[in-house]
Amino acid sequence: MPSAHDFQRELTMIFKEAEQEGRQYVDVRSGDLHRKVGDYPGHSHRMSLCCEVMKKAMRPGDQILQQPPSGLGANLVVRYMLPRERFHRPTSETQDLPEVPDGASWFDRCPVCRLGKLSRKKRRFLGIVVGEDIRCDRCGAVFTKRKEGYELSEVSDVSNPTWQEYGGQVLTEREWRNIAYGGMSDAKQRERDLEHWMEELRKGEVQLRVEGEAPIILRKGENLLLVLPEVSLLELRSVRMGTYGGPTVRVAKGIHIRLGGFTAESNEELRFVDQGVLVLTNRRLVFSGMKRTIEVGLGQIISLEAYKDGVVLKKSGRNKPYYFIGFDKVKVKISVADKTYWESFSGAMLKCAVEGLIKKA
Repeated sequence: MPSAHDFQRELTMIFKEAEQEGRQYVDVRSGDLHRKVGDYPGHSHRMSLCCEVMKKAMRPGDQILQQPPSGLGANLVVRYMLPRERFHRPTSETQDLPEVPDGASWFDRCPVCRLGKLSRKKRRFLGIVVGEDIRCDRCGAVFTKRKEGYELSEVSDVSNPTWQEYGGQVLTEREWRNIAYGGMSDAKQRERDLEHWMEELRKGEVQLRVEGEAPIILRKGENLLLVLPEVSLLELRSVRMGTYGGPTVRVAKGIHIRLGGFTAESNEELRFVDQGVLVLTNRRLVFSGMKRTIEVGLGQIISLEAYKDGVVLKKSGRNKPYYFIGFDKVKVKISVADKTYWESFSGAMLKCAVEGLIKKA
């Protein structure tokens, strides 16, 4: 029965053979990879493991061309960019630092094909120099100078992963150099870091702490984790609206009457109820407002529907949900590896924090 190491070793051999042929990328299908390793097709196949190894081997610039609905199956196809030996080595689960040679310039290696070199080319109009581009001597990629950096403005192969990821974007020389050696843009790195932090929060591996003065008395063994001020509480309220049916008849100048009857309809609308402080502890979620106080034990939460600036909370034993909004007024400090980000608090963060607390309870 093949192991993860067997799949990794065969994948490495595929990379080396393709690199020796001078190819810029290689497409690998999971079914073909498993056949080379052995035990496929057959009852003892390990297709799920094969697909997991293929996905873990992916680096910035690689892309999934095809995959089955489950994500794990014989028709998973991944395009790996080459060469692999000069690409980055992951230094952590979240931050992929490119292995850039000391003193390297982004002119030394094209971020698109990763084989050619870049050079400056004058742009002329009627014989007059009107600008300057950076071009690759191998793939013909064009980088146009902009105020903030360089824009990837033209490539010969629009299916190239770098074009699909960064085409039309303006990045600094440092970012393009990192991409050339297997890294990513600052924005992409930030996105990956935040996704990892949210996942760790959902698993209960990191704790969310937004400190403030709590309006509640903590119980024995209860820890304060989150204080969100100026949160609005909204609830669904029934509103009756009436309409008259039938024709309108003029009985005198400026006077009309309806001959039909009055029909009343009931609709539900979100109505503002109160404003206060939302507090999260390791045991409960508490809203303390001027008019209302709501306490929900973590075990009583049926679901949390996350929005950019709030959540919809459904509580066991209550038909109508609570709507809490106004989270984005608070900034939360997020640390991943050696990077720090300040982000507006969101409903997704609260949902992940609650899920993590329930899992660790």
